[in-house]
Amino acid sequence: MRSESISVVIPSYNSARSLQLAIESVARQTLAPLEVIVVDDASNDSTVESVRALQSTYHPGWLKLIELDRNVGAASARNFGWDASDGTHIAFLDSDDLWHPRKLEIQWNQFKRQPELALSGHSFRFPWESNGEMDSDGVAVSISRSQILWRNPFVTPSVMLRKNLPFRFKSGKRHMEDHLLWMEIVLSGYKASRLNLHLSTINKAQFGASGLSSQLWAMQMGELDNYCQLHRQKYINTPTAAFFLGFSLVKFARRLFIVAGRRAKAFIQGG
Repeated sequence: MRSESISVVIPSYNSARSLQLAIESVARQTLAPLEVIVVDDASNDSTVESVRALQSTYHPGWLKLIELDRNVGAASARNFGWDASDGTHIAFLDSDDLWHPRKLEIQWNQFKRQPELALSGHSFRFPWESNGEMDSDGVAVSISRSQILWRNPFVTPSVMLRKNLPFRFKSGKRHMEDHLLWMEIVLSGYKASRLNLHLSTINKAQFGASGLSSQLWAMQMGELDNYCQLHRQKYINTPTAAFFLGFSLVKFARRLFIVAGRRAKAFIQGG
């Protein structure tokens, strides 16, 4: 199988059950990556042992393991993998998510067609949604400076970017760190685009369900901090920062309403 200079980075914490499926979805790619780097974030289950067992099933050096001695969060774990990578491009995958077999092929071709492209993302699906065959490489829409401020257009497992970008995830930040990075890239003048193809399967709801996505207030504080960070770095001026801080709070109120509705429905059905 043809391979290209793509490094896949997978942060992992207590994910022994799901990690093998994630790695297998990378191994099934029609375009193989140069390497897969699992960054274990000080797991206390059998994650490390699982990765070591899997290493022998692939050719030597393809599946790599970085073991962190303390838990630093997914953002910092991704940075460790980013810095240790040998590829010219980085593709991020979470340990509980999956890729469509053509994901890397389609995005890599996009970078070849557009040498100026710095970041590419795409749509995603949930496990209960259909995943039809790809009859084309899809349509890529550029992400503007204003669009990136309104909403996060990318889930992290959809993103491929150039390794040599002068940015990293904000170290130690545990919520909404991905959107901050995408905003810094686009607001600095780099080109980003989004493909209208469902090339990732996300095995968690976006908010209000489980894991980090269930921590609504922490996520909200992370988003507010993002706009403050952009203001301090002079990416946006004071009126713009104030507007988006207010807009973020309105979105948060809507999320609370949606979650309350879900819980009320579950209570009624359960009663």
